[in-house]
Amino acid sequence: MRPSLLGLALVWLLAVAPIASARIAPEFFRAVVRAHLHEIQACYAEGLARRPALAGRVVLRWTIAESGEVIDAGVQSSELGDPLVELCMVARVRGWTFPANGRGTIRVSYPFELRPFEHRPSD
Repeated sequence: MRPSLLGLALVWLLAVAPIASARIAPEFFRAVVRAHLHEIQACYAEGLARRPALAGRVVLRWTIAESGEVIDAGVQSSELGDPLVELCMVARVRGWTFPANGRGTIRVSYPFELRPFEHRPSD
């Protein structure tokens, strides 16, 4: 796991590979996710301002067109219990662009572990 920090918002990118509908190297997704991780952190930081103990895993799912554009996104599962943070995360993902893939439409599930800075995931 690799943490990223924005104020007190800590977002862990889980070491597990994202699940994709096509055989694509995980690095294809990770580079774009890492480049936009500050957006996920900003959503989480807003939630922490309202609820300082807010924490949990959020699995987002999105669909990437062959062009690389995200054409659909949503929450697959969440332990967070904060719809505002979840909706913010989904809105950010909808604005991401991945490299053109030449393989058609790809569906992705990607886990994010959200914890206040003083907590660390236990895996």
